[in-house]
Amino acid sequence: AEAGLQPAGEKGYLQPLQVTTGAVMGEDNRLAIHSPGEERSLRPGQDYAPINFSSSGTASGQLVFAGYGIDAEEKSYDDYTHLDVQGRIVVVLRYEPPSFSGGQGSRRYTRHANLISKAINARNRGAVAVIIANGYREGSDSDKLIKFGSVSGPADAGIPMLQVKNDVVERWLEGSGRSLRDL
Repeated sequence: AEAGLQPAGEKGYLQPLQVTTGAVMGEDNRLAIHSPGEERSLRPGQDYAPINFSSSGTASGQLVFAGYGIDAEEKSYDDYTHLDVQGRIVVVLRYEPPSFSGGQGSRRYTRHANLISKAINARNRGAVAVIIANGYREGSDSDKLIKFGSVSGPADAGIPMLQVKNDVVERWLEGSGRSLRDL
């Protein structure tokens, strides 16, 4: 008021907002893989973990690998160039290319590494779900699942999103002649 600003919130200068805290993963979380010759249920907290801003619901479709799931116009970089993900489940790598943040091993990331950015990119291109894998990073053998409730984001990103362990993706790639490390 002293600066001459006019009230614009619902209660004078105040505007309520929704914040989720203390999120707990529900008991009905399931991830099942159905492919020719294999049906397999994965274990929550061991093989996979939902991201806390994931939409609830079910999704099924063909898996499509979309690199880091990034579209960075300022870097002339787009993992979705020539990639149709409409109606498909997008598998993306966590983090971002080393050149974005100062090289391999850097702990400083740009906004493109944010999980919500990856979710929005996939959702806006028509994907039905997003699966994140840590991938293999120089100087790190870690393949830990993100603790449910620890990621900032909206209450609902508008698309189901979860993380799987690297070995889960490696099993999906068997028979393709490729590996997660290659990708």
